[in-house]
Amino acid sequence: YKYTADLSYGYGNDWIKTDSLTLSTSLAPGYSQSAVQGTNEIQDSWIMNSTITTTWNFTGKSSLQEVLTHTLYETYWKTSSTTSLNSNITGSLSVKLSYDINYISKSS
Repeated sequence: YKYTADLSYGYGNDWIKTDSLTLSTSLAPGYSQSAVQGTNEIQDSWIMNSTITTTWNFTGKSSLQEVLTHTLYETYWKTSSTTSLNSNITGSLSVKLSYDINYISKSS
């Protein structure tokens, strides 16, 4: 694809929310539009997004976060995982180290 744009609106909930641990989920129906590479073809699709986010604040200034997102399109699906380590060094100076994994299924 040349580009893919998704728009969704849904419901999210914090299942666990403490000073050191947060577990959140969301579910959202939506709409997607994609342009096929090398053509003038535009594809439209209804989608369903689901997300699970876990954040562990293991010190007052550092946290580990995992975000799993699964999106169902009409003809394929996409899964992404982002793991990040965040640390506040001093004042407004912080550092974030993250690793992304994305998988897109073949079109049916």
